[in-house]
Amino acid sequence: MATVTHLTVNEYLRRHDEPECELIAGGLVAKPMGTIDHMKMERRLQQLLEPFEQRGLGQVVWELSFRQRDEVRIPDVVVLASTARFEDGIPVDAPLLCVEILCPSQREAELFAKCEVYHA
Repeated sequence: MATVTHLTVNEYLRRHDEPECELIAGGLVAKPMGTIDHMKMERRLQQLLEPFEQRGLGQVVWELSFRQRDEVRIPDVVVLASTARFEDGIPVDAPLLCVEILCPSQREAELFAKCEVYHA
């Protein structure tokens, strides 16, 4: 895949190619593929968060695009208020919780950079 520089959020939202990428500083960054341990952790989180969703306290979703200013990140797990509003398939309202599971191929600095975006 060719590297695209200075892609806007609107251009990012119109693309439909693979692999799944995040929009960071105007460029596309491929999201690392999860390992079996990563998938097991996601499933365990789903089990732990299921009662929250069953009580109508929110929605638990996976791999949902999250926009913050001019970046689009894709957390592993997102918890949204049950009243969350969407625009172009992306939540308009801030999530209640974003979870990132560290992959062996990721550096801690990448993880912390994502967390900074989620907290902004």
